[in-house]
Amino acid sequence: MSAHTPLSLPQVKALLAAHNLEVVDGSGESLTFHAHNANYILTLEDGDSLRFYGQWNGNTADSELFRRMRRLVSHCNSTRVTPKAYLWPQREAGRYGIAAEATLLTRAGLTEAQFFNFFEGTFTAVAQFFWDAERTLPQLVTWGNSHG
Repeated sequence: MSAHTPLSLPQVKALLAAHNLEVVDGSGESLTFHAHNANYILTLEDGDSLRFYGQWNGNTADSELFRRMRRLVSHCNSTRVTPKAYLWPQREAGRYGIAAEATLLTRAGLTEAQFFNFFEGTFTAVAQFFWDAERTLPQLVTWGNSHG
């Protein structure tokens, strides 16, 4: 990727592969990665922006745990520059989880360094928010703890 090259998903997938990052699903308009506690998705939106978001694996229908999730999301959004956190409804009616995202404008293109700085910084910020969720809502953790 040379100076300020417009992005395409095949180009992003190739960049990630060149750095030994495997995309699990690259169909359609997004690239998906799976981690032990979340799914992470990269999308290019109208060629104008690169959106990175994660969906945490924990979810609940319990009203008290939902209130704690809501407080966690509010705390993230009021104390951190990134990511933007939010509640998201699950496919199963009445259940909610949390998600977080960041978006980078790409209309003018990106250098490889800019892409990886965005990717690494956003991945770290979203993963940290999910680790905070694991500490705050341990009863929703149904997977092994592999981050120490």
